[in-house]
Amino acid sequence: MNSTMASAFLAGSGVAPGQLRAVLLGVAIGAIFLVAAWIVAQIGQAFINNEIEKSEAIKGCISLIILLAIVIYLVTKL
Repeated sequence: MNSTMASAFLAGSGVAPGQLRAVLLGVAIGAIFLVAAWIVAQIGQAFINNEIEKSEAIKGCISLIILLAIVIYLVTKL
């Protein structure tokens, strides 16, 4: 976005484009972490109920961490 577009956006919306991007990134990352926390809770509950083994729970959490890192990287690079 060039300076003319940024100033027009600021004049039209009253918010700088950088500030809007930061807020939207914060909301998106917060939602991603909320979903990840829910998945970890489901894995933990399945482990407590003896529905999965310890190795499966650890594997699921590690897979989730890797996926979480990739998704956050992609969201911040848009």
